[in-house]
Amino acid sequence: MEVIKSLEHICNSCGAKLVVPEEKCKDGMRCPACNGHFVFTGKVETISFHGDGERLGHQTPLLVIELENETAVPKVIYKGKEITKKANLFFDWETKTGDHSDGGLTYAIEYLEDDKEYPVVNRIERRVDGHAFD
Repeated sequence: MEVIKSLEHICNSCGAKLVVPEEKCKDGMRCPACNGHFVFTGKVETISFHGDGERLGHQTPLLVIELENETAVPKVIYKGKEITKKANLFFDWETKTGDHSDGGLTYAIEYLEDDKEYPVVNRIERRVDGHAFD
């Protein structure tokens, strides 16, 4: 098991939070969002890792969508596994705080699985809260 000590910093201009491993901390760190100076908050976080590099107590994000630019194929990671051979991706989220909306979430991922005798199109779909009744 590996333990990494990290130090929390806050941007004095925009309030962005940055947690940096102690050995990578240096004076003059700047915020990438506003170019303000990061200030050490005094908070120290200790992160423990399994031997395989997986963080103890860390929960893998359900869905990660990365898009480098408007014409790029999105990178999709679902439950920690990258989805390749994507055919279609849909993501819709609405806030629950509006007066005229129950809010909710809908996502759908279609991808090709061609490692079997016949190609198969798989679909992962989920509707949550107000979207579950559409």
